[in-house]
Amino acid sequence: MGYFDEGSTLPPPFNLIISPKSVWYFLRGLLRLCRFLCKSAFAARPRFQHAAVKPEAQNPVYIGNVPDKANQEVMKRLVNRYIHRAKKQLRQDGVNEDDLLEIKQDISSLRFELREDRKREAAHNVRQLDTLRRDIFKGVPPGKLEVPSHLQPPPPPPPPTPAASAAPPYQLPQSLQQQQPTPSPYYGLLSPEEVEQLRLQVIEGVREELRHLARELHLQHCHRGPAFPAPARAPSLPPDLYQTHLFTQL
Repeated sequence: MGYFDEGSTLPPPFNLIISPKSVWYFLRGLLRLCRFLCKSAFAARPRFQHAAVKPEAQNPVYIGNVPDKANQEVMKRLVNRYIHRAKKQLRQDGVNEDDLLEIKQDISSLRFELREDRKREAAHNVRQLDTLRRDIFKGVPPGKLEVPSHLQPPPPPPPPTPAASAAPPYQLPQSLQQQQPTPSPYYGLLSPEEVEQLRLQVIEGVREELRHLARELHLQHCHRGPAFPAPARAPSLPPDLYQTHLFTQL
């Protein structure tokens, strides 16, 4: 039954025979050709041309070409669907503006948190250094603080004697030779920078105490006056030996 459908072809050798449907199509084509020729001859006469009139004037209820508008609506919907799908894919794959704003807010909050942590850490380090310095000053007895030679008041010049000119070479005291610097118990808890800063602060504090003590000794010496001849001035210690002496006392 499939051979009787529209557009079907008979199997050979029956496809060589002209079918009645082919004859009918041929006659209908001839009729259309005759109508076209007659219409063209009739239209060649001079008469009013309806083609020059707009469709709106011919038909007041004309709303345009409906099939064209339907096609335009379909195309518009397809384009909108494509754009929506492309935006959705970009939103899923890439980084949009909302993600950037969220990242900026996270970075700002993290920066403020780090700043607060640094402030708290700096305050904690300052308190720890103050406590450590206070403990060090409490552990050092006042009698062991010796005034260095460059901070002592200048003694009166001794009379020139041959014994003074031939002074024996200076040797370190027995206490400095026997004592060895011991490592601080806080050394493992501090970084090298903090240890260096602590050392400078301790040296500065010791220098201030020594200056104050030397000033008091100088004032007492000026008010009382020398009751007995001052001893010969000992040679000054080098800076390395002075720092070694300070660390030994600490």
